[in-house]
Amino acid sequence: MSLFVAVRPDLGAIDHLDEAIDRVRREPRARDLHWQPMARWHVTMAFLGDVDDERVEHAAEALSDVAPALPPVAVRLHGSGAFGRQIVWVGVSGRTDAEGEAFTRVARILQSALRGRGFAFERRPWRPHLTVARTRGADARPCVSLLESYSGPVWPIAELLLVQSQGGPAPTHTVVHRVNGASPEETR
Repeated sequence: MSLFVAVRPDLGAIDHLDEAIDRVRREPRARDLHWQPMARWHVTMAFLGDVDDERVEHAAEALSDVAPALPPVAVRLHGSGAFGRQIVWVGVSGRTDAEGEAFTRVARILQSALRGRGFAFERRPWRPHLTVARTRGADARPCVSLLESYSGPVWPIAELLLVQSQGGPAPTHTVVHRVNGASPEETR
């Protein structure tokens, strides 16, 4: 099974982004995009790849062990970009540079804990994002400008999710383990 560790925006952030995307969907430049359903919206903190059943427990233990030590973080969905010609994403940032750095620190701590349990990661830098659309054949990059000024409400990282991903024509994400994250005292 393919696994990743993720955080999900809270409902206020999801609703806010959904309203923005609803307006973008009507744009002619966006007609060839396949918009990701809200149920799959998440920010990947660590991609574990194909993992056998026995190793799922190791990943779950790593999350449970590290969660209490994570710094409290609040972030917002902000800006947009593309990965190649096929994926449009909305970025994730803190209210301040320090909060953005704290979010990156959370990802590094998680990845380090998972590395300690024998998981390996790609060498490319981690870029916090939420994938909103994909395309086959068409060029998604012109749509980036439709969301580049987007800035959503601030939300706390309340949970860390270990998620199983199943591909195919109708991909699904199933949470197999969740732990509470440290919430900032003041998030708005």
